[in-house]
Amino acid sequence: MPGFALRALLGPLAGELLGSRRVVPKRLLETGFVFRHPTLESALAAELSR
Repeated sequence: MPGFALRALLGPLAGELLGSRRVVPKRLLETGFVFRHPTLESALAAELSR
């Protein structure tokens, strides 16, 4: 959905959906969880090679 349409519908709340966030799974990593595909590139490569 274009940003201008979202802003028209939601007003100031649209910023929450349009803003960029860096999210890190800190708790999972602290407990020793190991991701099968730790990067977006490796996850995409695995999916596209099926």
